[in-house]
This record gives sequence, C-alpha cells and structure tokens, in this order.
Amino acid sequence: MIPADNVKRKKTKDDVKVEIALSGSDLKKHAINAQNLLDAITDRNPFVTIFLLDCCRPYHLHNKDLITPEESEEDNQSQGLKKMSKKDGSLIAFGCAPGYTADDEEKGDTNSLFTKYLLKHIMTPNEDIKMILSDVIEGVKTESKSVQIPYVRSELPEKIYLFEQAPGK
Repeated sequence: MIPADNVKRKKTKDDVKVEIALSGSDLKKHAINAQNLLDAITDRNPFVTIFLLDCCRPYHLHNKDLITPEESEEDNQSQGLKKMSKKDGSLIAFGCAPGYTADDEEKGDTNSLFTKYLLKHIMTPNEDIKMILSDVIEGVKTESKSVQIPYVRSELPEKIYLFEQAPGK
C-alpha cells in the first residue's frame, strides 16, 4: 500500500493529472506492507481486530515479473489491491474489492467515497460493525453507480458494537 501523498503525479500540457509508475526503490521507500501490519496486530491476540483500509487506487509495476500468473489471468487483477489473509476474530474492509480500483473522480470532496460513507455511519449506536459496513457499501455503490464496490471479509464470531447508546436516551 502506498499512501496517496507519496504517489508521484505530474500534469500534462493540457493540465491533466497523470500518475507516474513507481520504481522498486520508490516502493521500498514509500510502501507500507499492510499484511505485515495486520499480522503484527493479530499476533498480539486481541479480542477482535477491525482493519479498515481506504487504499484502492491502482498501482503500476515496472517489473512485470513481479506479477504472478494467477494475477495476469484477469485483466483487472494487476490494477488493484491483492487479497489479504485474515485470522479468526478479524474483520478487514477495503475501499474497493480486490482487483478493482476506486471511482476517484474529483468531486471537490475532502474524503474518498469509502471514507465519506464510513464517517457518516461509523458512530451509529447499537449497530453491529458488519451492518454499519453494509450501509457504507450501499452508499459507495449508489454514488459511484457501482463503479466502486467496497469489500469486507469477516471472521468475527459474534456481533461487535462500537458504540452503545446511553440508557434512557
């Protein structure tokens, strides 16, 4: 995963933004290995792990030898994120499904579609995190006209509530 502020961009003479492919040294310098981070968290055996990633921009490799044969079978596979392995008691949510990219049209919003709808629904009291993410998915799908579909993988053994409404309210 490469933070958006580390993605190299340039403007063409027509004032169009173009992403520049990153080299291997750029990846070593700027990339974050999300799978290693998830493993480090789950290795501590927390009751539950909720891992939300709004990282769905395309990536481009100079070295096509780094793409495995399974990835090259689908045209779109090398354009988006790879699947992450998960452990029991974890939930992983991505801004979009593996192998696909986000609807990153600039609409003047401060946040991406995924973050926009996550912020809208995350504070819902007495609601299971999976149901909150269902609302997020529906909002992103609707606004992007199904160009972007968030992806959730859950191995949660029970309902997880992030916020409870105080009694009497």
